[in-house]
Order: sequence, then structure tokens, then C-alpha cells
Amino acid sequence: MFLRDVCGLKFSGAGGDRVAITADGKVLAKNYQTCVRDALKGWDALPEAERKPGAVNVGKREATDDDRPKPPPGGLIVKVYLRALGHDDHGKLRHAVPKDFIGDGDLRARYLQINPGLKLRDDEVDRIAQNFRTHKRAYEAHPDYMWLTEEEWKSLVPDKPTVGNTFPVPPGITKRIFRFHLDLNRTIGDPISQKIHLGELSLKVESVSPAEISMRLGGFAKVSDDLSGNNNRTFEARLYGRLVVDRKTGTFSRFDMLALGDTYGPFEAGLGHWPYSRPGRSPYGIAFGLLDAAASPAERFVPPRGAGPRFTWSSYFGTPK
Repeated sequence: MFLRDVCGLKFSGAGGDRVAITADGKVLAKNYQTCVRDALKGWDALPEAERKPGAVNVGKREATDDDRPKPPPGGLIVKVYLRALGHDDHGKLRHAVPKDFIGDGDLRARYLQINPGLKLRDDEVDRIAQNFRTHKRAYEAHPDYMWLTEEEWKSLVPDKPTVGNTFPVPPGITKRIFRFHLDLNRTIGDPISQKIHLGELSLKVESVSPAEISMRLGGFAKVSDDLSGNNNRTFEARLYGRLVVDRKTGTFSRFDMLALGDTYGPFEAGLGHWPYSRPGRSPYGIAFGLLDAAASPAERFVPPRGAGPRFTWSSYFGTPK
């Protein structure tokens, strides 16, 4: 009510917004790109009496219902990083750079190939290309978090560990990883729910001692986005990992996993993602690891992107255990 009735603001859509307001509801700045600079100028322009401490009596804060998503009690938090990759001149993997997406001088040809029925002026193509080259989101690492319930992570700990024993990762965990965390769209926009075509994950006990149980994780997956009809962008990956259980505490001391493979096929042109479509097969990597014990409280309450805003907690946790 404060934002709508006092400030006169409307909630933004999926594109987001950035607004600076004072404690008594004056809007200082609304321009997304220059909000901070404009807000400082607007603040400095206010009468000194309005800028002094105590100028506005906010009043006592009333209790509110805290409906923010919280990690499941006794659960496990895994930090995830997703990143587009490329190949160097010797064929070795490296971090992606802009030319891996839009190439050198082939932007118009790429656009016409993906969007044959639409046209853009040269200056519009140049503007989009320049915006892409200077916007690093597509070729930087993107963080995410995976949450497992106590029951789920305990299902990965063998009751009677024996070296050489192999067992499948429970389907609920496998489906959550494949559907919500092998995300093709994460590096360029909102998360999407993956269609699972095939895949499996298993654990093999490699060593057992009084101190720990060490297990090797392996598997594969083929998933595609669910936005493009029959012309889906697809991710084919091998999955590798090592999980270590501290037998003294009964908890995981290591939960490392890597999904590494290739993406192929275009993004839906209607989403405006055509500069991101890479010809042929392109390398892509997703790394998983336990959230550091020294992580800030804020990190411990950042929910998985796959649980919202387009999805629900019932869909994220609702797969069979």
C-alpha cells in the first residue's frame, strides 16, 4: 500500500525496475540505468530539514507474516554455478567470450537465419550487437542454489557401505537436478523448467574408513528447454562428482558435481535471444558444491531459482523421493 498509495508507483513486470524513494514517499528516481546517480541528485536537492536524521517519523514497525521461502529444516544447501564455455585455438575449454555467440561480422547473417521472416535496420542490429558485447551476463558465471531436504540427503548415505557397491541416486533428486538445475536459459534470463529426455545418476562407494565414506558420482542427461515447441535448444551432458560423508557427524563434508557437455539448437526467436544462439554444438558447464560453512546468512536464505517466480515449491520439492 505504501508503494502504490503513497508513492504512486505501479509494480513492474518481468523486466524488473529500480526506484529510489524517501521514507515519507517522495520518488527521487525511476530511471533503471541511472537510478543511483539520479537519486543522489534528488536527495541533495531536498530541503535540509527533510534530510536531517529524524525528519520523518516512520513509526513502530508492525509484525508481518514472513512468507519467504526457507531452507528445509536439517536440509542441505548446494551452491551452483552455470557458465557458457568456448574452445581456444588448441581446442581446449575456456570461458566463453562475446565472439563465441555473435562471431565476427556475421551478426546480420545469423539474425536472418534464425529470424527469416523479420527485418531490422542496420543501426538496430548494431545496437543489439553492441549491447550484447558490453553486457557480460551471457558469458559470466551465474550463481544458483540447490536445496535438499534432510530425508533426501540422508537417502544418499549408504547404511552398510561396502567398497564397489553401486546404487542409483533417488529419482526425486535426479529429476530435480535435471529439471531445475541443468538450466539452459539461466545465463541469459529467467530460469526455465527442462524437459527430460533421458538420463541417470548413480553413486559408487570407492573407499570406507572409520572417518569417512567416499563415493564417486556418475551419469548422463539429455534435456531441452520447454519454450521453443519442436525446435528446442538441447543440453547433452555427462555428470561427474565426488561425495564424502563424515562418519563422525553423519553429514556430507564434500558434495562436488559437474555437468559438462554441449548445447545445440536455437533459442526461440520470439524471446529476443537470437544473439545468444550459437551455431552447431557449444560447450556449457554447471558446477555444484557444498555451500561454505562461512557463507553469509543471506546466502543461506537465497532460494533456488528453479522454485520461482515461474514455478512453485510443490513442483520443486514435489517429485517422488
